[in-house]
Amino acid sequence: MKLRMEPLGYTIVEVLIFLAVSGGLAASAFALISGKQQSVEFNNAVRDFDNQLHDIANDVATGYFSGGGSFQCDDTGSGSSNVKIKLPGPTTEQGTSYKCILLGRVFQFARLGEPGSVRVYNIAGLRQFVNPTPPDRDVLTLAEAEPVVVAKSKDNTSFKPDVFDDKNLDSGVTIDKITYLDSVTGTEYPIGAFGFLMSLPGSGSGGGLASGSATTQVMPITSVELGEDPYSEAIDDINNALQDSIPPPVLRGNDTITVCLKSAGTNQHALIKLGGQSNGPLATVVTIDAGACP
Repeated sequence: MKLRMEPLGYTIVEVLIFLAVSGGLAASAFALISGKQQSVEFNNAVRDFDNQLHDIANDVATGYFSGGGSFQCDDTGSGSSNVKIKLPGPTTEQGTSYKCILLGRVFQFARLGEPGSVRVYNIAGLRQFVNPTPPDRDVLTLAEAEPVVVAKSKDNTSFKPDVFDDKNLDSGVTIDKITYLDSVTGTEYPIGAFGFLMSLPGSGSGGGLASGSATTQVMPITSVELGEDPYSEAIDDINNALQDSIPPPVLRGNDTITVCLKSAGTNQHALIKLGGQSNGPLATVVTIDAGACP
């Protein structure tokens, strides 16, 4: 009597089915893990950018300037501004920029069409107002300080140094759009730049200093669009905004600036909103949501 032997192991068909199912599960797990990782990276990049905004606002408030030794400043300029900023000479001494003060910093976004780029310019102005009846005195307003960007432009290439910081958003995050909301008129403007500026003390009754300490203000620059060329457009537009609108428009009340960032690897966007808060224009609210920028 012969015993019938049962086949051992799996058939080729069963092995193929097992491999196909395992491969599908592995691919699904990898996609899930990869998606979560990209989501975390996007969150981190957004928070990092928000922190950079606050760090630069604090720099302006404390008067910190990273390029102090790379230019000289005096008050013998010409044209639309008396501020003259030039490259240092071979025997530059400490304190040669004493005739100017740092007034703030301005962000230009997506320069030259690079959607993840941020350039941060320094804004300087006159320290003293030349009084028709001496003695001269410290400037009291931005109009007296005549603020300018410390960088070359189409209209000014002869003596200005390029003193700015270039930054790129992490993890392939890009700037989709930036808007400024004027809460008084209800009008929303697309913009490509905004800045943090120090408020000067102003003049009080009798020509003395007005009461109250200087504060940091947020200035939307409506004449700059996303993607502008810094040298042929943006710097001149920023200078014009600083000097043509004195005092410059700053966030007040429920005015807001909203930056919308887009994720490179996930279907997400983030909104960073400045202003519109009871604790001042430098307050930010960050929201991250699915889908494209609204």
